[in-house]
Amino acid sequence: LDSLLPAQNYFADGKTLHVRTATSIETWRVEYFGFTHDAGEGANIANPDGDSAVNLWEYGLGGDPTNGVDVGHVPTFGNSAGGLDYVHARRIGSESELSYTLESTSNLLSNDWKTADSIQLPIPGTLDPDFEAVTNRIDTAGKTNEFIRLRIDAL
Repeated sequence: LDSLLPAQNYFADGKTLHVRTATSIETWRVEYFGFTHDAGEGANIANPDGDSAVNLWEYGLGGDPTNGVDVGHVPTFGNSAGGLDYVHARRIGSESELSYTLESTSNLLSNDWKTADSIQLPIPGTLDPDFEAVTNRIDTAGKTNEFIRLRIDAL
C-alpha cells in the first residue's frame, strides 16, 4: 500500500491528511486493547491482568497482557566459565522502539541499580518468528552478592 498512497492527501477545503504506518507496539495494543495510544489499560506501565509484568514488559518479551499466566519469554541464567550467562528474549526489529538493559546491584534494599558490566554474545538464537534469545555474560569474579534485572524501556 505504501507505493500506492502518497505521503499526504489533500482535501478540497485545503486541509491535509497525514498518513503513517502504525508502529509495532501500536499494532500490538490494537490487538489486545482495541486502540493505539499509550493510555488506560493499554498504557506501557499498566498491568490489566494483575500479573508481575507491566504491558511494556509483556510486549518486549512476548506476553499476553490480558492473561495473568502468560508473561512471555521469561529470562533465564546459568553459570558459565568466568561468570553468569543471562539470557533474555528480544523482539526482532524493535531497535527503534525498545531498549533492553541489564542492571545490577549488590544490595536490594538500596534500590541502587546500575548498568551491569556484561558482554553481549555476538550471535542471538531464534526463539520464535518474533523473538530472538540474547545472551549476556556477566563477570562475577570477586562478587559475593550480585542481583541482576532486565530493564525494558520505550524509546
